[in-house]
Parts: sequence; structure tokens; C-alpha cells
Amino acid sequence: RQVIGKDRKSGVNAMITEPKTIEIFNDLKHRGIVLYLSECRFEVRHTFDAMKFYEKTEFHIIYVTTHDAVTAARNQLNRASTPDHTII
Repeated sequence: RQVIGKDRKSGVNAMITEPKTIEIFNDLKHRGIVLYLSECRFEVRHTFDAMKFYEKTEFHIIYVTTHDAVTAARNQLNRASTPDHTII
């Protein structure tokens, strides 16, 4: 399944392939890398909704601001029992 969105600001058409996006998320998770997304434009969030991204991954990875994402990452890292998480 493919979802097509257009970034109104840049005028660039973007095609997001659902299986590939989910695959990337799962690959990062498998490697111990936690994905945090911040400041996503409405079009990106709408595309994720349309492809049911949140149902197939984790809803709590998207944050309004980068500061919120970094705070969440630090909190998760502090709660983690093993220090092998990588913050990107």
C-alpha cells in the first residue's frame, strides 16, 4: 500500500510506502535504536494516520516539539535497565 502526500510548503510530492516505513521502524527497534519524530507537519501526521502507522508501531514516538522528543528520550533512557539505547 502506498500513501501519496504533497508538502505544500515546498511543493514536493512524496510517496511513502507503508511496508517500508514500518520495516524501518522495526529494524531500528530491533537494533536497540528508539525512533522519535518531532515537529511533523500536518501532512506527515495525516499520512501516518492514513497508513495506520500508529497501530503498527508505537503512538508515543511523535512529539510536537524537538524539546519534547529529547525530554522523552532522556526519560526513557533513565528508566532503561540497560545502557545500550542509542539516542539519535
